[in-house]
Amino acid sequence: MEWVGIVVAVGVALLGGGGLLAIFRYRREGEREIRQEDREIRAEFRATYEKDIELAKSLSRDDEVKRLTQEYLDLNSRWRAQNGLELLVPREVNPTGPSVSSDVVSQLMELLKSARELPTNAVSAEGHYLRGNAFYETADFRSAVNEYSEAVSLDPEYAAAYNNRGIAYGYLGQNEQAINDFDEALRLVPENPFVYYNRGTSYRLLDQNGRAIEDFDHAIRLNPGHIGSYNNRGLSYESMGEHERALEDFGEAVRLDPEDPEVHYNRGNTYVELDRLDRAIAGYDEAIRLAPDYAIAYYNRGNSYTLLAQYERAMEDYDEAVRLDPEYAEAYSNRGAAKFNLGQHQLAIEDYDEAIRFHPGVAESYNNRGMAYASLSKFELAIEDHNEAIRLDPDYANAYHNRGVTLRRLGKNAEAEADFAKEEELRFETEDSGYGNDDSEKGQ
Repeated sequence: MEWVGIVVAVGVALLGGGGLLAIFRYRREGEREIRQEDREIRAEFRATYEKDIELAKSLSRDDEVKRLTQEYLDLNSRWRAQNGLELLVPREVNPTGPSVSSDVVSQLMELLKSARELPTNAVSAEGHYLRGNAFYETADFRSAVNEYSEAVSLDPEYAAAYNNRGIAYGYLGQNEQAINDFDEALRLVPENPFVYYNRGTSYRLLDQNGRAIEDFDHAIRLNPGHIGSYNNRGLSYESMGEHERALEDFGEAVRLDPEDPEVHYNRGNTYVELDRLDRAIAGYDEAIRLAPDYAIAYYNRGNSYTLLAQYERAMEDYDEAVRLDPEYAEAYSNRGAAKFNLGQHQLAIEDYDEAIRFHPGVAESYNNRGMAYASLSKFELAIEDHNEAIRLDPDYANAYHNRGVTLRRLGKNAEAEADFAKEEELRFETEDSGYGNDDSEKGQ
């Protein structure tokens, strides 16, 4: 009997076409000067301090006069920081993540240190909204949520703040809360295509693809030229196994913007699912041409070459993937599989070592390294790896099979037969449940 189960992960990590969208410009057209609402707040604070200082002076309380004067000067300093922040921060956030330069991020962080010491009631709804944008740009999404919450507390009709808070919740992995915010934004702006797109994206991330498609349909009806809606609807169709409909959407997205590498990448993944590997490779080629540092595109192109048994070309792509991302565990693992299939067992072990170092909880890496050890007649090390694979995944039929093969070579026939019996039991249960086993292919 031969070892089985060199595992190659193919078609992973579909990309979401730019994620959520920030849709609103600054609610009052983004005046850079202090707005009337801010003037009124600050005038009220100034009048209160002036009154208190005059009272302290009349009572000859010099220490109190000094304290109140310093407090007011500090307050003005924090307002100046708020003004600077509002001049610097984008009125719209980039949904794919913080987008301002590192220099601007540093300036925002300094200004936020001072501005956030302002009393809550000393900042307008717009001020809190822009602070939220500033925290977003510094990747402090929790603080961004807090500021957007202050904005909607002061102005419950502030659609932009609900939308951006939904985006921040999305970055925190709290998609249910994000959907609640997009619901509220849609109540306030019911025909805005980008809110439908945002909510659809959150539904997709929750694997509620039917509802996601409904929202993307609305977004496309309202804005037929929006690439992200076609791309993400394609991803939802792909998740539902409707590969041809996914290809239609990716094709329309490519027509709208032939220079978007993510769409070419996602279309390549769909071609893999349809076993049209030449077309998949062409998609990855185009994605890499447009984005030469696209590590995952190299990785999946390497997987396609592996499925075509073109292991040398696969290794070239895995090489590039780990060059771009030196901690890319899956790329090390699949490069190890390619080397194993070329008979380079010691080199395969070295790659599996790296895969396990960066991602130690993957049973397949131990199983595959065990096979490589066994191919070098290092049977005890092979059994240790198969044991670990089974510990990590007690239902891993291939690991029982491979351990059985190694035990038989060591003359431990009774233990080997027990492993083969367990393998057959697991395979029978898998077949009976109606689900296939992704890693049941024989290794070379």
